[in-house]
Formats: sequence, structure tokens, C-alpha cells
Amino acid sequence: MYGFIDESGSPGVKISDIDYLGVSLVIFDDVSSEEKLMRKMHLLRKRLGLSEDYEFHRSHNSRRVQKEFTSLLGRANLSFISVLFRKDDFKNSATYAKIANTLVSEIREKYSGIKIIMDKNPTLFQAIRREARLQKMKLGLSDGDSKRVDLLQVADYLVGISVDYAKGAKYGAEDFAKIASKEMGFTVKNETIRLGSSRGA
Repeated sequence: MYGFIDESGSPGVKISDIDYLGVSLVIFDDVSSEEKLMRKMHLLRKRLGLSEDYEFHRSHNSRRVQKEFTSLLGRANLSFISVLFRKDDFKNSATYAKIANTLVSEIREKYSGIKIIMDKNPTLFQAIRREARLQKMKLGLSDGDSKRVDLLQVADYLVGISVDYAKGAKYGAEDFAKIASKEMGFTVKNETIRLGSSRGA
């Protein structure tokens, strides 16, 4: 089993009335599912007239690209979990340590033995490794660059959509509806909310 992690937002003072720090983990059961999605990403770039190294980065992409890529993810053989902390009480909640604690607990419960690549973020990387040690969990964790690792771009989209959905931002609900059946866990602060229509226990 393979996973890819990306985060949205950063610890610190909130910049709006509703602001979140979030992390998403996208899971693939096998290599063939990963390869199939990467081929479809290549074909989508070609169909949209984009360069071969075009990065699917939700906050930077046009709405047309967002819609096409989100629809592609809704049809892909993947699942994901998102952990969001509302930044209304930063010192007590919206920290990488808190994010790591919740995320590793979810992984330990549902995806023991998973191998994970995460987008480069040394602080979050160390927080996850530290939490895995505290929970006495063996976790295969390495970092990568989303510009070179297509499936980290998938994680970028999933966490971006999750945060926009929680915030009630424009297109958040519309895009989340396309991927809701892939959701295996959605945690906002310390309350777990089940949202999708098809998932495991």
C-alpha cells in the first residue's frame, strides 16, 4: 500500500475569520492504480494543451483545469483522509504536532505498513516521524518534490479541496462532491465528520 501527503496552510495567526491548517493523505492499494492515474494525468495534460511537466497545483490552476483534474480524481482508484485544524486557537490546536498526532493515529488504525512520500516540508516531516515513534509505529516515510512526483499533485488537490469545503469557499462543495466517495476520514479540529457515500469502516 502506498500513500502521498501534502499540506495546505501553515501554522501561525489566522488570516481570515475561517482559516485552516490541513493535511491530506491519498492512498493507493497497488502500483497499477498509481500507474493508471499517472497515464491519465499525462493524457489530460495533452488534451488540454499543457506542457508535459505542467504541475496540477490547485491554487495556481485555472478553473477549467481544476474542474477537469478534480473529475479525473473522482474516477480514479484511490482513497484519502484529511485532517484539518481551524486556526481560531493556534497555540492549542493548529500546529504540526497536533496534525501529526491525528494523522498518524488514523494511519495506524487503518493503514499499518503503508509506505508514504510527502511533499517537502521539513517541519511536518519531523513531526510525523516523531509521532510515529511515540505511537510505536513503523512508518516508511520519505519526502519528494511535487514538480517531479505526479501523485503528490493529487494530494495537493485533495487537501486544497478539503480545506475549501470546510471553509465554505467558492467551488469547495462543488469539487468535494466529485471526490466524496473516495473519503475515508475527515477530521476538523477534534471532531471527526463522515462525509462520503462509500468507504470502509
